[in-house]
Amino acid sequence: MLNILKNNLGVMQGRLLPKYRGSYQAHPVDYWRDEFEIAKKFELDYIEFILDYEDAFYNPLLKNGGPEEILEICEKTGVSIKTICADYFMDAPLHSENKSVVSESLNILNKLLETSKKIGVT
Repeated sequence: MLNILKNNLGVMQGRLLPKYRGSYQAHPVDYWRDEFEIAKKFELDYIEFILDYEDAFYNPLLKNGGPEEILEICEKTGVSIKTICADYFMDAPLHSENKSVVSESLNILNKLLETSKKIGVT
């Protein structure tokens, strides 16, 4: 059984799922929904989503219908998303000298801000 230390807000730091492609600091594309069910069992209130550069368009934060799917699982489990770790911009920085990288990153940022508003990210 997983031992978790949580604070009085029902929040923890770390992952509840196995590594994705060898990393905990990565969005688990095929099994991200499972983390909500596990968080519910441990009475956690929130999950921080990660937006990676790799596989970004498979992430429900950017996928068509993704925000609605996120809201559905949040409602089902009672576990919300309040923050997003946007690691995407570590690999495609807004300050890049490559203008096409900057342009695409601005598009991603705008989409991420729209999604954030829809799903209640603060």
